[in-house]
Amino acid sequence: MVGFVLNHSLKRYLKETASALNIAQLPIRDFQEFRADLSNRFGLTKAFKRNRSEAQPCRTQLAWLLAIDTAIARVAGQRLREIIAGASGTPSAVKNVILRIAGDLESAEVNIDKTNFHLMGLADRIAASVMNAEFRARETVIREKMDRETNRNVRFDLENEMDRIRREEERKALSPLARNLLAGLNVSDLIVLVPQLQEFRVIIHRAFGHRADSIGRELDEAINSFCLALQIEGDNKHRNVTDADIAGLIALYAMIADGFEHSEAPPHLYQIRRNTAVFIDEVQDFTEVEVLLMGMTVTSDYNQITLAGDRQQRLQKGGAENYRSLFPFVPRSQQNQPIFLDFNFRQRPELAALSAGFRSVLQGDRRDIPATTSVPTAYVFDSHPGMASLILQRLLTVDANATVAVITPSELEARRWYDLLVDDLAAYHRPALLSHRDDLTRRNDIHFTEVREAKGLEFDVAIVPDISSFDLESVIGCNQFYVAISRPRHALLMGLNGEAKKGDQMEKLFACGLMKPATLPEFPAT
Repeated sequence: MVGFVLNHSLKRYLKETASALNIAQLPIRDFQEFRADLSNRFGLTKAFKRNRSEAQPCRTQLAWLLAIDTAIARVAGQRLREIIAGASGTPSAVKNVILRIAGDLESAEVNIDKTNFHLMGLADRIAASVMNAEFRARETVIREKMDRETNRNVRFDLENEMDRIRREEERKALSPLARNLLAGLNVSDLIVLVPQLQEFRVIIHRAFGHRADSIGRELDEAINSFCLALQIEGDNKHRNVTDADIAGLIALYAMIADGFEHSEAPPHLYQIRRNTAVFIDEVQDFTEVEVLLMGMTVTSDYNQITLAGDRQQRLQKGGAENYRSLFPFVPRSQQNQPIFLDFNFRQRPELAALSAGFRSVLQGDRRDIPATTSVPTAYVFDSHPGMASLILQRLLTVDANATVAVITPSELEARRWYDLLVDDLAAYHRPALLSHRDDLTRRNDIHFTEVREAKGLEFDVAIVPDISSFDLESVIGCNQFYVAISRPRHALLMGLNGEAKKGDQMEKLFACGLMKPATLPEFPAT
C-alpha cells in the first residue's frame, strides 16, 4: 500500500497519522514527486518544458482527458496505417488485423454516457493481435509446405519449425513489425498532431456534453492555449505545457501501456500498476485527472483505493467533486459507500457549532448542528489599525506556549496584518512570522498565513482578522472561510470590515444566529 499527499510538506502529517494507526511503515509519496518521476520515465521532460502557469479548470477534468484520448486515438490510427503501409513483405492477414485496429481508432468517438478510454490497453491489444496473426500466417505457410512435401526428412524439419513457432508464441516474442508499431504509440509524438485534426474542437465540446454551453468561452480559451502550447516557436526546442497537461499525458501513457509488460518493449510502455492499495489524503485538493492517475497505480486484483478528505475544504476551482466517476476501471460492485465523520473532535462545542452551522447554511450540508449556549462574535471595525489593536490585546492574554495562527484568504492579506502587528508583538516578546506550511509547526511563533497553508492543521487559537476579505459569494471563498474557522481548538477571534460590502451570504450568517456583530472595545491610549 502507498499513501499519496499533495506535496512534500504534507508528508509529515500523514506519517504521524500512519504511526498512530500502527502502520508507520506505510510508504508516502507526494504527488509532485510522483508526477516528476513518471514524467521522466515516459520521456516527457525531453519533449516538453513545464509551464508553471495554471491551466483552465476544464483542462483538469475527466471530460477533457476523454476528449484528448479520443483525439490521440484517431491520430494513433493514422500512424498505424502509415507504418503498416511501409512494411513491405508483411502477410496480408497481418496487415488486415492492423488495418482493422487502425480503422477502429480513426473512428473513435467520445461516449459521455460511459467512461470509456480508447487508448486503454492499446499496446497489449496490438502486440497480441500482431503476434497471433504473424504466427498463424507462418503456421499456414508451413502447413501448406507439409501438405505438398513427401520427403520424410524435410517434413521432420518443418515439424520442428512448427514447434519453434509455438515456443516463440508461448514466450510472446515481439517481431520487428510489432516493435515498430509499438514505437509509434508514443504520446509525446502523437499529441503534437492532435491540433491538426479538423474535428478537435468538436471532440472537446462533445466530451463536456450539456456543460459545453455554459462554459463555451472557457473551453475555446482552453483549446486555443492548449494548441498554442504544442507549437514550437523560434529557436525554442521545447513545447510548454502546464502541470495539468503533464498529468493528463502521463495518464494516457499509462493507459496505452496498461496490461502490457515485455522485456523488449520501448521505454515509453511502462506499467504503473505497482501497488496493491492506494490511500489518497486530502483528496479534494487534487484534480479529477490527478485522482484518476493515482488510482491507476493499483493492481486490478483488489482495486483497493481509499479516499480521505472534505468536499467543503476544496480550495481550487479544478478540484474533483464526483469521485465515483473517476475510477472507470473499478467495477461498481467493488466500490464501497462513503463514511462521514459526524462528530467534530477538534473544536470545543461553541466552535464546532459555528463550523457545522456554516456548512449547513452556506455549503449545503444537512447534518445536525450541535446545540450551544454561546454565539461567536465578529468585531466590526472601521480601520485596520483598530482591529490590529484588539488582536494585540487578545494575544497578550494567550499563553506563550499556545499555538496561534492569523488566517487570511491570500498571502497578500496575511502580509497586510503581519505588517500592522509585527513590531508591537516584538515589543512584548511575541515573535511573529509570515508563515508557509513548513513553518507552521513552530510553536513559539504567531503565524500569519494564507488559508491554503493552514488547511489540514489545527491551532489552539485562530484569528480571522477580516471576514469580508473572503469571497463568500463563491464556492471557493466559502470553502476558504470554512477552513479558517475550523482550524482552532479552543479560541477564535473574528473581525469584519464595516466599510466592506457584506453580501447575501454574510447577512445569512447573522440572520440565522451563527455569529453576532459587535463594536470594537475601546483601549486606553498608550
